[in-house]
Amino acid sequence: MNNNPLKYTDPTGHGINTISNDDFFQRINKDKTSELNIWVGDQHGTPNGSMLLIDLAKNIDPNHIGNLVLENTNAPISGRKRPSSNPVRNPNLAVANIMNRHNTSLAQATVTYSYKMAVLAFIDSKFKGIYIGGEGWKNPRLEISRIKGNILARVGAAHLLTSVVPKEFLFVHSDSCPVQEKLKPNTSIALIPKIVIDLFIQNGYLRQGNSETEFGLWVNSKDNKPENAFLVIGRGDAMRERFGDIMQPMPMDLSKLSPIKSDPNPN
Repeated sequence: MNNNPLKYTDPTGHGINTISNDDFFQRINKDKTSELNIWVGDQHGTPNGSMLLIDLAKNIDPNHIGNLVLENTNAPISGRKRPSSNPVRNPNLAVANIMNRHNTSLAQATVTYSYKMAVLAFIDSKFKGIYIGGEGWKNPRLEISRIKGNILARVGAAHLLTSVVPKEFLFVHSDSCPVQEKLKPNTSIALIPKIVIDLFIQNGYLRQGNSETEFGLWVNSKDNKPENAFLVIGRGDAMRERFGDIMQPMPMDLSKLSPIKSDPNPN
């Protein structure tokens, strides 16, 4: 394991470490006994959350994490409906729905849809598929209570980054923000792609009400491009056990995060 993480400290004092993609997966996979739940932050009209989820699904031991949990606000909270690896749907209609809901181009909606389908392909072959956020995030605690074992989840980034429910989602349950801290506080880490963080800031969302100190670090992408990096944040044992030697306190204002340091020795 690389014991010399790349560290850049900016003048504002919000410097956090950057580690390589290989170092990240070594740290994740080295301990297969303690509980670990990974939550990926998504911007639903872009492919980046799904792209990161796919990379995680390919590289994480399914004997350690066996449940793939996907946000679906239209699913019933009864748990009777589950994601399928081969859903029956009209691709053109699905792409049009992404375009209309998220005000995105045909090209981006098509790419986003293709990655969403690629995520579903892991169900049954590698993971058990489960929904969360059913009926407009009516009762996520009930949904999570039914899940046996560790989870790899994809939810909207706002559900991971703020303790205050955004105004446009006031009818969702308070347990949905931050969902990982409300439901699996000691055993969760959240992963958010750099591009998704930029959109979170650009769309005017704020990190509010996060009273306890969170810790974080950047992880370089395999291609070593800063725009494809992702942020790891957490505060419990799962974060400390794997990243305690390199994690740094997180600022409330994500725009003040230090730049990502490129790996001088990429593979």
